[in-house]
Amino acid sequence: TNYYYRLTDGGRVMVGGFQTASLSADDTVFAVQLSDPDAVTLVVEHSPSPDFSAPVFTSVAFENQLAIATFKVPKGQVEYYRWIKLAIDGIVLDTGPITVAVTP
Repeated sequence: TNYYYRLTDGGRVMVGGFQTASLSADDTVFAVQLSDPDAVTLVVEHSPSPDFSAPVFTSVAFENQLAIATFKVPKGQVEYYRWIKLAIDGIVLDTGPITVAVTP
């Protein structure tokens, strides 16, 4: 569905719009793609709870400095996720922000 808006503040006018996604018939696959010359493993931690209780971990290896991890979010659900890049000795190189994935 397309939505349009017009905001007026005194003499200033801002016009814009946005589009919402249609309802999904199935689960949606989300992907996290990162590159790093020093990382060997990408871990994506995801959970339906914002406090990450009962998390699920998806782990993939970096190949040619690139890693792509995927996970599914069931229809009508919300999943919170964050990524972690690990060095060969398991030391955390970097951690991403908490992000929300939604399947309408």
